[in-house]
Amino acid sequence: MLRTPPRPRDRTALLEAALLAGTAAMLLAKAGRGELVFYIHPRYPPLVVACGLILIVMAVGRLVTAFGRFTEPTRGLNGGYLLVAFPVLLGLLLPARPLEAGALSGKGLGTSGAIRPAAPLAADSRQ
Repeated sequence: MLRTPPRPRDRTALLEAALLAGTAAMLLAKAGRGELVFYIHPRYPPLVVACGLILIVMAVGRLVTAFGRFTEPTRGLNGGYLLVAFPVLLGLLLPARPLEAGALSGKGLGTSGAIRPAAPLAADSRQ
Protein backbone atom coordinates (compact mmCIF):
# COMPACT_ATOMS: atom_id res chain seq x y z
CA MET A 1 0.00 0.00 0.00
CA LEU A 2 1.58 3.23 -1.17
CA ARG A 3 0.97 6.40 0.73
CA THR A 4 1.07 9.71 -0.98
CA PRO A 5 3.18 12.26 0.81
CA PRO A 6 1.19 14.99 2.53
CA ARG A 7 0.76 18.05 0.40
CA PRO A 8 2.51 21.10 1.83
CA ARG A 9 0.12 23.70 3.17
CA ASP A 10 0.00 27.13 1.65
CA ARG A 11 1.29 29.24 4.55
CA THR A 12 0.41 32.47 2.80
CA ALA A 13 -3.23 31.42 2.49
CA LEU A 14 -3.25 30.40 6.17
CA LEU A 15 -1.85 33.77 7.21
CA GLU A 16 -4.35 35.62 5.05
CA ALA A 17 -7.21 33.56 6.50
CA ALA A 18 -6.02 34.37 10.03
CA LEU A 19 -5.83 38.09 9.25
CA LEU A 20 -9.29 38.10 7.67
CA ALA A 21 -10.78 36.16 10.58
CA GLY A 22 -9.02 38.40 13.11
CA THR A 23 -10.36 41.53 11.47
CA ALA A 24 -13.85 40.03 11.40
CA ALA A 25 -13.57 39.04 15.07
CA MET A 26 -12.51 42.55 16.04
CA LEU A 27 -15.36 44.20 14.12
CA LEU A 28 -18.01 41.78 15.33
CA ALA A 29 -16.78 41.92 18.95
CA LYS A 30 -16.91 45.71 18.99
CA ALA A 31 -20.36 45.63 17.38
CA GLY A 32 -21.56 43.08 19.93
CA ARG A 33 -20.37 45.23 22.84
CA GLY A 34 -21.88 48.38 21.30
CA GLU A 35 -18.49 50.09 21.01
CA LEU A 36 -18.70 50.98 17.33
CA VAL A 37 -20.50 54.24 18.13
CA PHE A 38 -17.25 55.42 19.74
CA TYR A 39 -15.65 55.27 16.29
CA ILE A 40 -18.34 55.83 13.68
CA HIS A 41 -21.78 57.39 13.23
CA PRO A 42 -24.57 55.35 14.88
CA ARG A 43 -26.12 54.76 11.45
CA TYR A 44 -23.22 52.57 10.21
CA PRO A 45 -22.80 49.63 12.67
CA PRO A 46 -25.13 47.37 10.62
CA LEU A 47 -22.83 47.87 7.63
CA VAL A 48 -19.79 47.03 9.75
CA VAL A 49 -21.49 43.83 10.93
CA ALA A 50 -22.21 42.93 7.29
CA CYS A 51 -18.54 43.55 6.46
CA GLY A 52 -17.50 41.33 9.36
CA LEU A 53 -19.66 38.51 8.03
CA ILE A 54 -18.22 38.97 4.53
CA LEU A 55 -14.70 38.82 5.99
CA ILE A 56 -15.56 35.49 7.65
CA VAL A 57 -16.71 34.11 4.28
CA MET A 58 -13.45 35.33 2.73
CA ALA A 59 -11.42 33.69 5.51
CA VAL A 60 -13.20 30.38 4.92
CA GLY A 61 -12.43 30.73 1.22
CA ARG A 62 -8.74 31.19 1.98
CA LEU A 63 -8.79 28.12 4.25
CA VAL A 64 -10.31 26.09 1.44
CA THR A 65 -7.46 27.30 -0.75
CA ALA A 66 -4.89 26.31 1.89
CA PHE A 67 -6.30 22.84 2.54
CA GLY A 68 -7.97 22.10 -0.79
CA ARG A 69 -6.81 20.06 -3.74
CA PHE A 70 -6.07 23.00 -5.96
CA THR A 71 -3.13 25.06 -4.91
CA GLU A 72 -1.88 28.37 -6.07
CA PRO A 73 1.79 29.21 -6.15
CA THR A 74 3.07 30.14 -2.71
CA ARG A 75 4.15 33.73 -2.50
CA GLY A 76 6.77 34.87 -0.09
CA LEU A 77 5.66 36.48 3.16
CA ASN A 78 6.40 40.17 3.33
CA GLY A 79 5.95 43.12 5.66
CA GLY A 80 2.61 44.04 4.13
CA TYR A 81 0.91 41.52 6.38
CA LEU A 82 2.31 43.32 9.41
CA LEU A 83 0.62 46.51 8.24
CA VAL A 84 -2.70 44.68 8.41
CA ALA A 85 -1.98 42.73 11.60
CA PHE A 86 -0.90 45.72 13.69
CA PRO A 87 -4.21 47.65 13.66
CA VAL A 88 -6.14 44.40 14.13
CA LEU A 89 -4.11 43.60 17.25
CA LEU A 90 -4.55 47.13 18.56
CA GLY A 91 -8.29 46.91 17.98
CA LEU A 92 -8.51 43.61 19.81
CA LEU A 93 -6.25 44.47 22.73
CA LEU A 94 -6.97 48.13 23.51
CA PRO A 95 -10.29 48.99 25.15
CA ALA A 96 -12.59 51.43 23.42
CA ARG A 97 -13.43 54.57 25.38
CA PRO A 98 -15.77 57.43 24.59
CA LEU A 99 -14.36 60.92 24.28
CA GLU A 100 -14.33 62.94 27.47
CA ALA A 101 -15.58 66.49 27.81
CA GLY A 102 -11.96 67.69 27.78
CA ALA A 103 -11.60 66.53 24.19
CA LEU A 104 -14.48 68.75 23.12
CA SER A 105 -13.08 71.84 24.81
CA GLY A 106 -9.70 71.44 23.13
CA LYS A 107 -7.75 70.54 26.27
CA GLY A 108 -4.78 68.38 25.56
CA LEU A 109 -4.64 69.23 21.88
CA GLY A 110 -1.45 71.23 22.12
CA THR A 111 -3.02 74.62 22.76
CA SER A 112 -0.99 76.55 25.26
CA GLY A 113 -3.48 79.28 25.91
CA ALA A 114 -6.62 80.97 24.79
CA ILE A 115 -6.91 81.78 21.14
CA ARG A 116 -7.04 85.53 20.62
CA PRO A 117 -8.83 87.11 17.68
CA ALA A 118 -6.66 88.74 15.07
CA ALA A 119 -6.03 92.46 15.23
CA PRO A 120 -8.56 94.52 13.27
CA LEU A 121 -7.53 95.42 9.77
CA ALA A 122 -6.50 98.95 9.06
CA ALA A 123 -8.87 101.09 7.05
CA ASP A 124 -6.10 101.99 4.64
CA SER A 125 -5.78 99.11 2.14
CA ARG A 126 -2.32 100.21 0.98
CA GLN A 127 -0.74 99.01 4.21
